[in-house]
Amino acid sequence: MNENFSAFKLIILLMRRFALFVCTMMCVVLMGSLTLNVAQAQGTTTEKWDAAGLKSALAGLGYEVKELSSKIGSEKYEIPAKSETLNVPIAAELSPSKRYIWLTVNLGSYKDSVNGKDLLMKNADIQPTFFYVTASGRLMVGIAIENRYVTPVILKFNIDKILADTEKTKSVWTGPQSQ
Repeated sequence: MNENFSAFKLIILLMRRFALFVCTMMCVVLMGSLTLNVAQAQGTTTEKWDAAGLKSALAGLGYEVKELSSKIGSEKYEIPAKSETLNVPIAAELSPSKRYIWLTVNLGSYKDSVNGKDLLMKNADIQPTFFYVTASGRLMVGIAIENRYVTPVILKFNIDKILADTEKTKSVWTGPQSQ
């Protein structure tokens, strides 16, 4: 009888440990599922966006997306952006390496009336947004977003930032005639 009681105790002990193991695994699966659902609800992604994903995100934010270039590997889009004093198009594209999403605003031809030193000094105030001049002489303002874990919220934040930075530096990039 004592041997049967010991075997019974052993069976009960093993059943308890198995039940504990099953409960633990169910909790792990449940927590993983909840974490995934929260991440999906927040728009989190673990993958880099491709051109189609960027275009879709811009459209999903409510912008009317115009295609500036549809050449595979160098797709470029444009969205209208308005503030109190500006109505400027913002271009959005992936860098050739796909590591960055670039948002840029074309401010027109770089004029001699614009003080380059003032532009460079303003870069410190608006960074990571910055002014630059292209090889063809266009004055641009741009911001690069690392293409990792980007969400529509992050994209919208940067669109709003480049628009605000462009607006608050208008007197610098338009030259003395507007002051």
